[in-house]
Amino acid sequence: MNKIIGLILLSIPFFAIAQQSQGTVKYKETVKIEIQLPPEMAEQMKDRIPKERSFPKELYFNKVSSFYKDAEITAEEGPGGGMHWQGSGGGGMRMRMGMMRPQNRMFKNLEEGTKVEQRDFMEKKFIIEGELTKYNWKIAMAQKEIGEYLCQKATYSDTSMTVEVWFAPQIPVPTGPGDLGGLPGLILEASYDDGKRVIRMEEISFEEPDTEVFVMPTKGKKVTEEEFRAIQKEKMEEMRKEMGGRPGGPHGGNMIIIRND
Repeated sequence: MNKIIGLILLSIPFFAIAQQSQGTVKYKETVKIEIQLPPEMAEQMKDRIPKERSFPKELYFNKVSSFYKDAEITAEEGPGGGMHWQGSGGGGMRMRMGMMRPQNRMFKNLEEGTKVEQRDFMEKKFIIEGELTKYNWKIAMAQKEIGEYLCQKATYSDTSMTVEVWFAPQIPVPTGPGDLGGLPGLILEASYDDGKRVIRMEEISFEEPDTEVFVMPTKGKKVTEEEFRAIQKEKMEEMRKEMGGRPGGPHGGNMIIIRND
């Protein structure tokens, strides 16, 4: 009898882990907005312009694959899931600003170590296929709770970005939002470049996702990662020249420059 009880108790953790190897995560992605105004406008407008924007995201996962995409668009977000703002300055001047969020999605094959990604850039869609990004993570001793899960800290940095993530070993799936992954647990929070962009879990369910949600993106021009970066760099250079400033990078915030000329 004791042997039977012992076997039952031993099986409980394994059953729990099996149940937590599939599910759906709802994240909130928040991006800081840096706005440069002419000196004569800066003081009167600084408190009237939003400092950040937030979008809902979803991640479907199981032991062999994951799929990350924009969540359903709400009425508050406006057409296309963007952020819309309007206000007035001195002298009766009115300003209106609209930002559209890109409809990016990523399918990962965790067994084969490959990904297929759809990226929106300058109103054009691109498909990028390749291997999963290999991050040289540094796992720290720091821990914190996110929801009901005790998470471990990991960091990565290179010449283009720094990222700090918190992953949950209780959820043994090596994936996370965007192209993040490769850790012994699901990533529940990520912060790029000292908080310019933050993605944080708001809700998680361990019900088995429908297999139909794991769809490889197909709409867009097929390019390599290097080709996409070259296109992105070229367009960013054009924007710098036109705007007289430096737009935010792919992992950072958004910079908007308003000139009075």
